[in-house]
Amino acid sequence: MNRTDTDDGLSLYHAGNGLFFERLESGDVRIEKRKEPRLASALIFDEVVSSNTWASIVAAVSSRGESGRTFIEAERLHNDVQ
Repeated sequence: MNRTDTDDGLSLYHAGNGLFFERLESGDVRIEKRKEPRLASALIFDEVVSSNTWASIVAAVSSRGESGRTFIEAERLHNDVQ
């Protein structure tokens, strides 16, 4: 797994090369870029995208591309909607 747990209980996904993702309680997603692939490294970029934007990103880069249907599927997966 590419999960990195912090001292304050956060769990981030490390995609590689210092690029980290974290799902916030609100459902929004924090994206961080660090100079080196470790959390103690200097922060280069820190942005939070809304859960809707995240679902749109996931749908857009899927093999079927973004459509109303793929957006809804990505949104359901992200928000754990049955």
